[in-house]
Amino acid sequence: MIQLDNVSYSYDKGGGVSNVNLNLNDSEYAFLIGPTGSGKTTLLRLIYMELFPQVGKVVVDKYNSKNIKPRKIPYLRRKIGMVFQDYHLLNDRNLFENIALALHVKEKPTVILKNCPEESNSERVLLEHLLKIQILF
Repeated sequence: MIQLDNVSYSYDKGGGVSNVNLNLNDSEYAFLIGPTGSGKTTLLRLIYMELFPQVGKVVVDKYNSKNIKPRKIPYLRRKIGMVFQDYHLLNDRNLFENIALALHVKEKPTVILKNCPEESNSERVLLEHLLKIQILF
């Protein structure tokens, strides 16, 4: 569950988000779209608790931005599947190996990856497969 209650965050140089309300249940999917500078990345950083709202609160599962301890943030992030625009992949591994490493760290069974289509050297095909089996969410 992801909940944003009257969340606002602004940067010193301008931009951010203002009075955002959002409720996503565990079984729901959402797409965040908008032009450059509309606050998409800010919202994701608030959900990921890299940023904290100046007004309002963010709740992800049992983690609340109002009272989360810094040592608990890594546990929150383990519950979130996040693919960044610049990917943050390890350069010495291909996409498949990067995802397999993340699944290994999360103690997910690698048998799921063994069932991936043969043409999985295509990033799109691999990500579609992972979405289909709901590993990223």
